Amino acid sequence: MMEENRFKVTELRRASAQAEFMERVRTQTVLAEKLLAALLLVNGGAMVGLFTFIGNMQKRGISLRLDTAMLWWSFWGFVVGLVATLAAFAMAFLSQHHFSLSCQYEIMRYDREVLNGASKDNAAERAEVVAGGKFYAAGIILTFGSIIAFLLGCGLALAGVLPA
Repeated sequence: MMEENRFKVTELRRASAQAEFMERVRTQTVLAEKLLAALLLVNGGAMVGLFTFIGNMQKRGISLRLDTAMLWWSFWGFVVGLVATLAAFAMAFLSQHHFSLSCQYEIMRYDREVLNGASKDNAAERAEVVAGGKFYAAGIILTFGSIIAFLLGCGLALAGVLPA
């Protein structure tokens, strides 16, 4: 009887931990989506904002000393940030694709174990997890690259627009 109670408690703890794990995965997914959407917005908006600012200052007759080389490098910083963000979205998709394939292979392996009784080979699952991990890491690197490109673009934009 005591062993049965211990088993029930263990199963409840496992179910609770699994539910918490699933909630944390959902939270991580939402935060990642919001971060990438924000990076798209700030890099794209910065490109538009830079040219709008310059155009408005010239329309109003405000005398500015523009360093066009700095402004072009700033523009390219925002473009690189935008492209890096789009690539990070692609890496996120590819990582999830490989992780889902790993799950499918795991299910197929369990089915083989039930039918054949002894299929412990999980090489296909491991290969997909490794591939997914590589795309995941590339996505993180690209995300940080986008942030750095945005910051560089901002700094170059500020250096390129000086009061006369």
